[in-house]
Amino acid sequence: MFQNPAEAYSRASTRNDYATQIARRLSQYRFYPRSMNGLNAEGVAVIRVVVARNGALVSTSVAKTSGHGPIDDAIIENVQKAAPYAPLPAEIPGASASFTLTVPYRFSAVR
Repeated sequence: MFQNPAEAYSRASTRNDYATQIARRLSQYRFYPRSMNGLNAEGVAVIRVVVARNGALVSTSVAKTSGHGPIDDAIIENVQKAAPYAPLPAEIPGASASFTLTVPYRFSAVR
């Protein structure tokens, strides 16, 4: 089956733009797990977020752990607090769509 490269690029670009919108929304919510008080930690977690056509959060999970359970939990809580998201663009097919996001973090003992 022929797939127009321009259409494929447009769909990929739309998905990337929407994932960026999710990341921007998440950045508006600060998280600091109480169990991390007084500790220094930095790293990256990778999360999977599934959004319904209307922007409702369907599910979220850790795709790659940060190595710190409390941080993973706080990131998931952050995703839930940030919901609902913008409705999916028409160019993204289906009743829902899954996005994988990299979430960097840094906590300092000085607060």
